[in-house]
Amino acid sequence: MKYKNIENLEEFKKDYEDLTIKELVEKYSLNEKTIWSYVKKLGAARKQGSKRINKVNDDYFSIRNDCANKYYILGLIYSDGNLPVKNKNSFIISNTDKNLLEDIKKELQFTGIVITEFHKKFKKYIYKLQITSEQIRKDLEFIGLTPDKTFTVKFPNVPKEYIRDFIRGLWDGEGCVNFSKSRPNTNLLCSSFVSANLEFISKVLEFLPTKKKNIKKIVKKSVLYSISFRGFDSLRIKDFLYYKNCLCMKRKKDKFFAYKPRRSETIIHNPNGIKE
Repeated sequence: MKYKNIENLEEFKKDYEDLTIKELVEKYSLNEKTIWSYVKKLGAARKQGSKRINKVNDDYFSIRNDCANKYYILGLIYSDGNLPVKNKNSFIISNTDKNLLEDIKKELQFTGIVITEFHKKFKKYIYKLQITSEQIRKDLEFIGLTPDKTFTVKFPNVPKEYIRDFIRGLWDGEGCVNFSKSRPNTNLLCSSFVSANLEFISKVLEFLPTKKKNIKKIVKKSVLYSISFRGFDSLRIKDFLYYKNCLCMKRKKDKFFAYKPRRSETIIHNPNGIKE
């Protein structure tokens, strides 16, 4: 494989250990996006304690900072993020929505770029924030995140007033909303959430204001667990997750709110829940 402007790959890997991204851009006459792409393909890693060029609010996930956006982003990291094993001072947030990551980048006061990658397996673009911060990494690990979190992660201790923000972050990572035809010319609002961790998804279900409390086991290449809702329960979830000016994935929110309830749902449903 050819690497534009790089004649000696070992020299490039050595430079990545010692130079900032800005210095690499200047030395190899490449843009920052290409530098990150080559770093990933070559498996290059920085030395512990290496200097960084991009800034971020290192105290964002500290116990001193409690806010709705913090727990939303934490939920997104729990579903669509990871703590790299090689670079123990960093964390990554991935998503298919670039605008959402741009909003999160602004919230974290991160001065780096949103990385764009094409996912060959799923044939779509994936966007990433790869952030180096020893303090944030320590705070995320203190909260309960680990590098191999899929099957072992526990539901974190989230203040009651921010539970819906945390779950909205989870939902924007692993949740879904769509419309299903219940009968000719009639759409029904449907929503679902999946996880590979039974204990974790069971805890999520405890907090959802729904009547249905069933978890479905899905066996494909690996085992997944799913919770799905139709009609009134999906309307309950919409009202639980969203409020004015909340940080969220706009296209999922718009899909929830694009649904026009049937007359029976309009009579029974109200923003405070379902009338019994």
